[in-house]
Amino acid sequence: MPKPPPKPPELLDVIRRYEPVEAKVLQSHFGVSQPTLSRWLKALGDSVCQMGRTRG
Repeated sequence: MPKPPPKPPELLDVIRRYEPVEAKVLQSHFGVSQPTLSRWLKALGDSVCQMGRTRG
């Protein structure tokens, strides 16, 4: 069963606490995979800014 996403305020609180934060830190904190974290961040929309390399 997939892990349910945290409520947006909870995810935003963690991001703000560690700002800026690497994806690996968030993955470890929530115990999720990179694709799951990417979906959660995408769901936050303009509330977060994602920077870094992507797969080409």
